[in-house]
Amino acid sequence: MDLEWVELMKLAKAYGISIEEVKAFLQKTREQNKEVLVVK
Repeated sequence: MDLEWVELMKLAKAYGISIEEVKAFLQKTREQNKEVLVVK
């Protein structure tokens, strides 16, 4: 668990977002980042 992840968990709890939703969001962002890297 890195610091960024811990901060995300705190935010998620504060806003009532489930950990599953956070994971899904991170997964989506990673895939988008990969696409961006491939384009460059």
